[in-house]
Amino acid sequence: MMLKQKIIMHYPGLFLFPKVHRRSSILIISLWLIFLLAFFTVVIAGIIRQKLIVANRIDKGFKAYAAALAAIEAAKAVVGQSDEGNRLTNLYRWYNDERIFKDKHLGEAFYNVAYTTDTGASATKTVYGLIDEERKINLNKAPQEVLFRLFSQEGIVEAKQIAACVIDWRDKDSQITDAGAENTYYNSLKDPYSARNADLKSIYELLLVNGMTKKDFDVIKEYVTVYGGGAVNVNTASKEVLAALGFGPSLIAKIIEYRNGPDGELFTADDRMFENASSIPAVLQAFTKLSPDEESQLQDALKSNTLGIEAAYFEVKAFGSTTGKQETAYVDCIISKTGKVLFWHEQ
Repeated sequence: MMLKQKIIMHYPGLFLFPKVHRRSSILIISLWLIFLLAFFTVVIAGIIRQKLIVANRIDKGFKAYAAALAAIEAAKAVVGQSDEGNRLTNLYRWYNDERIFKDKHLGEAFYNVAYTTDTGASATKTVYGLIDEERKINLNKAPQEVLFRLFSQEGIVEAKQIAACVIDWRDKDSQITDAGAENTYYNSLKDPYSARNADLKSIYELLLVNGMTKKDFDVIKEYVTVYGGGAVNVNTASKEVLAALGFGPSLIAKIIEYRNGPDGELFTADDRMFENASSIPAVLQAFTKLSPDEESQLQDALKSNTLGIEAAYFEVKAFGSTTGKQETAYVDCIISKTGKVLFWHEQ
């Protein structure tokens, strides 16, 4: 004991090093614990933040989707107000009305019901309204020559074959039409299936028809439908559809000029409309001179019941968005004048 005291007197720091070392170790461990706690706090905070962002996006997504659904309900209400003859009205409520279908706000969300159309002058126009399904060629009713003209004028190489195959797809017999195809062909495929042998339920069935490719389908899908009685609405038909009916460029130009009204612009308040299908030739003749060939084209279309004035089925392209368009929802559906939903696709 005396020796230790003497050593401490001469070397006072000798026995302090272990205490200093222990204190340093405790300090280092404490700093590491603080660092680890801080690290996990940051990580957890980041995870929580991401979950909040996702939850917020889900919430906004629901609001955008709800806005799209509201747009469809608005469309149903509008078409329910059309007249008994299913014709256009001077109000253009379903045809084109920005008051109803453009940027309609519902709290944090809003909707648009819109599509783009060719104005006939190498330009497109956004129209806020519904698309008349009867402005299109009816796949279930159109004669083979009408289908052939539509497919060929849109650049489909196998137009004749596909037109014949559509006829075979929808008819009830097993007799092959021209270059068409019946169940003998479809059942021989690697993944066999049968032709419907009845009316198509959707235009997307065309993708099952022999010869129809996705590329060709995308070219003509805006011009075809499976809804309505088969007569094309002359008040809304595009120049492509009118051409498919067998009308020449001159007659098509006269029809469009009459419809566009004095200002020459489509979808404006002064647009004219044909009130009665049978009077179309007389109305056009009073508006502008028709050649004998043009009159014949109109009469042929009327006799074959491929030309009409009705609008009873509508496509609704509804876009729902949140403020700043952070989240969007899109619903494409077909509704009848009574408000029944006949087709539904969303993304």
